[in-house]
Amino acid sequence: MIPIEEIRRAREVIFVDSIRTPLVRLNLPDSPAEIYLKLETLQPIGSFKIRGASYAVRQASPEEVSRGVITASAGNMAQGVASVARTLGVSCTVIVPENAPETKLAAIERLDGKYIKVPFDRWWQTLQETSYPGVEGLFVHPVEDERVMAGNGTIGLEILEDLPDPDVVLIPWGGRRSEHRHRERDAFFGTDGQGLRRGTGNGLTAQSIVRQGLDSNRRLYAFLRRWRRRENAASQDVAPGPRAS
Repeated sequence: MIPIEEIRRAREVIFVDSIRTPLVRLNLPDSPAEIYLKLETLQPIGSFKIRGASYAVRQASPEEVSRGVITASAGNMAQGVASVARTLGVSCTVIVPENAPETKLAAIERLDGKYIKVPFDRWWQTLQETSYPGVEGLFVHPVEDERVMAGNGTIGLEILEDLPDPDVVLIPWGGRRSEHRHRERDAFFGTDGQGLRRGTGNGLTAQSIVRQGLDSNRRLYAFLRRWRRRENAASQDVAPGPRAS
């Protein structure tokens, strides 16, 4: 669990690399709920990953950073680390899987980073070992570095400031340690594209809702209707029946 104080500290640090993105209401006809979008696509690299990358690199000691930075990523985290490294004037090396999109690789190079393309198994080994032979520098793990998590957690602070009492927050995620619930009474869901997951898990699924974004409004509506029906049912008090005499 990342302390809320750490997330607040992260917000004070990352502003030099990232922006506070708006939370805007999505006006859809016949929507079963009020839907708001956190526009992280407006970040300098087009992704929220700049938040975690910024905090992880800037919280490291000058001695660590002076040797350069390294990460293993298929694209967005690589861009975040490369962007911060360029600002600090240090080198950035990214270990990428051999199937990484060319658009992502070109983005790394535009940010003055260099990449090493390896087979998927070797890429995964790099994540496990947090190092790569012959490459020195501070390793920024894309999903298991607590400083990365704290930086990403600043999104939650901003959501709750703009919308203090949300019913549900849908969070796209891909790492094993990506789920986090800020308050017991709030429902934070993460999805890896295979379904919706809540802290302890439940039977409510919505295949590909976040992975497909809003290209399929039908799936999003179906999930929200099911969620609303379940919440309404849970809040209804069942009156006790008459006692037998």
